[in-house]
Amino acid sequence: MQRAVFQRHRVRDATVTELSTLAPDEPLARAIEQTLRGVQADFPVVERGRVVGVLTQVGLVRALAKGAPVIVDDGDGFQGMVTADNLRELLLFDVGAPARVGHAT
Repeated sequence: MQRAVFQRHRVRDATVTELSTLAPDEPLARAIEQTLRGVQADFPVVERGRVVGVLTQVGLVRALAKGAPVIVDDGDGFQGMVTADNLRELLLFDVGAPARVGHAT
């Protein structure tokens, strides 16, 4: 029964068609703000109209671990300092909103 249900669904049924992209020289704060809004977890990195990579949440956490904390304002009530240590908590528990499951490790 379950297999039959999955056979009816196609990749297009689960595909996200509106993606936020980042440029290679943008600050990490923009990716963090978008992530905290729940917009998306991973970001295509685009330069001169070409995808040159993907910033994943794991990559974001690794970048935060290497550098100084990032100050963010997600435009939805969260303003503060984000570090590799607290990013996962912020993704899982957003004050005033239902819990979101993040991909950060």
